[in-house]
Amino acid sequence: MTTLGGIAPSRINRLDSVSVAINAHRRAVAELTALLALQEQTDRARRAADPASRQGFEIRLAQLLVIEGQLSCAEMEAADLITKAVPRSLFEIEEMLRYVRERFEQDGYAMYEGDGYRALLLAAECAICNAVGLPIPQRDRCS
Repeated sequence: MTTLGGIAPSRINRLDSVSVAINAHRRAVAELTALLALQEQTDRARRAADPASRQGFEIRLAQLLVIEGQLSCAEMEAADLITKAVPRSLFEIEEMLRYVRERFEQDGYAMYEGDGYRALLLAAECAICNAVGLPIPQRDRCS
């Protein structure tokens, strides 16, 4: 079974906290980062190896590339979970927005594109409106 940052997808839903979603994403990023380092190490070893030994490294790199694809998908799914988590307080909104900002500041990684950022902002807007007693916009999209 594929996991998202070590958590089965069925375990995470719109009722889970922002912290659970963020921690799943952190784990997914850590797994992907470790794999990328292993790929770099394997490629360096391949380049340094004698021609007769390179084929084994090339096979390993091909295997790692398949795993990279799987982990990249898991990371993107974990990022989507953050936008689906429903902030229950202004503190959770701050935690969610801070995490996305910090991820970008750390390595220039933009977690979302257009629709993802709109979903993130909608989740924040709904929670803010709920916290201050304003009508919740597009109620059918704010659980």
